[in-house]
This record gives sequence, C-alpha cells and structure tokens, in this order.
Amino acid sequence: MRFYRQIKSLALRTGLIGILSVTSALIEPSSMRAEEGPAAPVLARLQDALNSKADPRELASLLQYARILLSKDSTAQTAVDGRFMNQLAVETSTDNLDVRILGGWLLANLANENNVCGIIEALFDTHLEPRAQSNLLQITASVATTMPSDVVAWLKAALVQSRLGETDAEAGRIVNGLVGSVKTLSVTSPADFEKCVNLPNIGSTYIGNPRDNQVFSVFIHSSQGNSEVEAAKKALMEAGFSVKGVDNIRDSSGSGVDYRYPDDGQVGLLKAAAIAAILRREIDVTLKPRPQRLAPDKTFGVWF
Repeated sequence: MRFYRQIKSLALRTGLIGILSVTSALIEPSSMRAEEGPAAPVLARLQDALNSKADPRELASLLQYARILLSKDSTAQTAVDGRFMNQLAVETSTDNLDVRILGGWLLANLANENNVCGIIEALFDTHLEPRAQSNLLQITASVATTMPSDVVAWLKAALVQSRLGETDAEAGRIVNGLVGSVKTLSVTSPADFEKCVNLPNIGSTYIGNPRDNQVFSVFIHSSQGNSEVEAAKKALMEAGFSVKGVDNIRDSSGSGVDYRYPDDGQVGLLKAAAIAAILRREIDVTLKPRPQRLAPDKTFGVWF
C-alpha cells in the first residue's frame, strides 16, 4: 500500500489522467506467448502510424481505438516488445494533451517486465517533454514489483543521465528505493533481453571501462565516406576497443555488429550492443548485434 500511495501522489502531481485505475491493480505478465488477439490489427496500424509520424489527430484516434479494443483483449500485453514500447513512448511524449494522455493509458496497459525497457529507453532523453517524462516514470514504476534486477539497473542509469531524480525529489526516492527481483531478464526471457540491449541508450550502459575493452578487437567494414569511418574508428578507440582493420567490403545480408556465439555468450552480445550504441551516437547509424558461430573469439565485425 505504501508503494501505491507513492505512485498515486506522483500521478496526482503530474496530472496524468486515467492511469490510476491501472496502477491500483498491477497486471501480472503472462509467461506464455499469446496468440494474436482482437487488438493485433489496430496495434499493427498504430505501428505504421508511428513509423510515418502521423498527424496528431490521426494518432489520437488510433490510440483511442486501441484503448477500446484492449479492454477486450487480454493477450495484447504479451504481443508487443520493448522496441514497440519505445517508439510509442517517444511519439506520444508530446505537448499535445490528447496524444500524451491516450498514449500514457496505452503504455500503462501494455507495460510488463519484459517490455518496460522501451519506456526506460525513452527516459534517458534529457530533452523529453517534462510532463511526459514524469508520466513515463510513473508508468514504469507501476511494474516495479516484478521488475528484474537488470531492468532496475537500466532505470537507475536513465535517471542519472536525465537527472530526473534530481529535479523531482519524490520520483528519485521512489526509484532509488527499488532493488528489483532476484531474477534477471537475461535469464527469464533472453529474446526480450536481446531486444532491450539493442536499444541504444540501454546498450550504452554496457560500454564499460576503456581499459577493460582493450581485449576486444574490432574490424570495420564500410562503404560509407571516409569521414564517417574515421569518426567511427575514433569513437571506438576512445572507448578502449582495439580497431584492427578497416576496409570497404560490403555484407550482402546488410548492416550489423557480428559477435562470436555461443563462446562469447552474453558478453559478446553486450559488447556488440555497446559498439552499436557508440556508432549510433557518433555517426547516426543503426546497427543490430548479430551472433556468428564462426567469428573469432572476442572479435567484432562492424558492417555499415
């Protein structure tokens, strides 16, 4: 009850309408992948609208339609991943009241321990609309009782970067008091964990100490201009990675960061995500970690 009172107080201060009914009765996430329910078509339409930066009126209408269908669809919460949640959080964090409120309602009803990383990713943004920022934190905290410890670590890192814990004392107390469950998302849902660390801000939390990164070799394969390649090389070297070579070979399967699997296991994935985050920040390129069984040990191939 104490936790709920804290959440309620925060919600009242931020003026988030229609969320309290959700936070007062936390939804337990399903451990099974549900079949497609009645809300699936509208969620697909909503995804298209988010991709195309739809007009606020159109977006608000879709959000309202999704709200109606979600009340009849118990499978929707397990049908979306962290990437969708991040896109929804970013595009509805606006000064348009209808979009912000309806987006907040939808996020609160879809959030669970496996996909809340998408909202956390948005909380890293230091330029997020202030009311939306507080709303997203409140929604994130609503699943705190089931949040794995690695997800809690991402949330705390987001608060440090965004300085929300400093500007909103109560928000800081709520989240800093979270310890998470003994479980980790990397164990309970490896597929969702991989999608979460592929988000650039969360991926950046695994860059680590430059001295520790010296054991990792990177080969850059790029058909981009020299300025982009040099910027990528410089950024990776500053992070401690050993850039062993650069060429203009193209990969027919597209862009990505290759890492050895399964030998390097989770370390390979996390460092590949860190490399992708560095390059997203420095040269605005989106790369996805790609496991490769034949890749050399502690060696990463960067293709863009």
